[in-house]
Amino acid sequence: SDNNSFDGTLPLLCLSPNSTYYILVDGGSSASGSRTGTFGLQVRSLDVHEGPDFRCTAEDLGRVPEGSATAAAGVQSNFCATSFGDPAATAFATQVTVWYKFEAPSSGHVVIEGRSEGLLYPLGIQLALYRPAEGNCNGSFEEIASGYEESSSDENLQVTCLYPGETYYIMVDGFGTGGVGMFE
Repeated sequence: SDNNSFDGTLPLLCLSPNSTYYILVDGGSSASGSRTGTFGLQVRSLDVHEGPDFRCTAEDLGRVPEGSATAAAGVQSNFCATSFGDPAATAFATQVTVWYKFEAPSSGHVVIEGRSEGLLYPLGIQLALYRPAEGNCNGSFEEIASGYEESSSDENLQVTCLYPGETYYIMVDGFGTGGVGMFE
């Protein structure tokens, strides 16, 4: 409810798929003529994909092609994420992390770019890159690089000397209001 307007918006995050939800609409109480009347109602999807919360469910971006790029599909978010069981990052304290993985190119050189997206829920991006010490997602992780620039909502990591063909994990976290938001 917004006492300064007859309109209202209610963002709903982390709803369960294939579930029925009910909406209660009521009139305001402070402005004259706001308790009864006609209104319109719209429910819309933000068409945002929730990033994987755990490293063993990391979205596989595949092998990074030489001279090209690979990326997650569409706009992503960390609205429903936690940081349960996540490794520490040198550049920031983990809060609400989501995970992606890729196979290093033969050059061993990559640039990881995180771009904040959306006027409603921009994410101040924090990035960290890890190599699984035992070669799988269940073991310990070795931090390769991490980055966090408070003056920018975007973040880049340029990393060299990766082992060609090996799998690396990207952790995306956020700062700002609750550390959640949208990115690509």
